[in-house]
Amino acid sequence: MEETVARNIQSHRLAAAFFLGTSLALLMTTPAGGPSPHSMAPGWLGLWVASTLGSAPLGVMLLAAPAWRTVPIESRRAPALAYLTACFLGLLALTVLLVSIFDFTPVIVLAAGWGLGLAYLFIRLFPASFTQAEDLFP
Repeated sequence: MEETVARNIQSHRLAAAFFLGTSLALLMTTPAGGPSPHSMAPGWLGLWVASTLGSAPLGVMLLAAPAWRTVPIESRRAPALAYLTACFLGLLALTVLLVSIFDFTPVIVLAAGWGLGLAYLFIRLFPASFTQAEDLFP
């Protein structure tokens, strides 16, 4: 049983790394106020849709799906947060693109809200545990 769970988590770790790399590449190739934002590659939007809309449901599934609740949270929270971070980077790339093309600055609220929600989730899933240190010099 534990071997199949470890195999499933490993595949999710690899997929999360792929989505994180894709979203980071999209963010880095997005023209921010460049001379011609219309000179982007035609597949940018398709890759953005696949990475952003593909990673968000997987992250939520790992955190909240009843089938995954039997797996300890310690083994599934890192891939889940990687999926959600990939979705955040994709939304940030879209925000940069929309601001540079249409000068529509209120769309920044979308990326900021998602980032705050992700930060809150990160704090809730990785609580700070203060351990009592032993006295070095009694």
